[in-house]
Amino acid sequence: AFALPSGDIILTDELVTNMPSNMHILAILAHEVGHVEQKHGVRNFFRQAGLFIVFTALLGDIGDISGALTGLPMALLQLDFSREFEYEADTYSAKLLQSQSHSPVLLIEAFEQLEMIHLNETKQAESEQVQSNEPTQPLEIFMTHPLTEKRIQHIESLMAR
Repeated sequence: AFALPSGDIILTDELVTNMPSNMHILAILAHEVGHVEQKHGVRNFFRQAGLFIVFTALLGDIGDISGALTGLPMALLQLDFSREFEYEADTYSAKLLQSQSHSPVLLIEAFEQLEMIHLNETKQAESEQVQSNEPTQPLEIFMTHPLTEKRIQHIESLMAR
């Protein structure tokens, strides 16, 4: 699922068919509404533009080969902003669910289900690659979303308040 800056929310068929219940889909929708309400699409655009301007001012024209290397810090900062937005949307979703007398545990269970689907897909892809003997876990710094375990801890901390 993802939210467009226009406010439209896209749900994939796979997400809908793999959630344990409609209430879990509701929790995911609440998360996506959080992205819309927090204007993450617009904020992301302006952050990217701002970072580009700052890095261009500091480093000059970043269109050459050395620019590819100097673009790495900009990309890593952008990924950090993306993870920040995910935590904000998780918080919004948990509070929205509670305000409607639903438990944020629905969001936790939805994340666990998504994680299980991802792990199954990863295992299947790895079994198709004969050369790979060990699974690889990407470093969080290179991820657009926080680790599921950290997101669950965040939501549980909100519930404890």
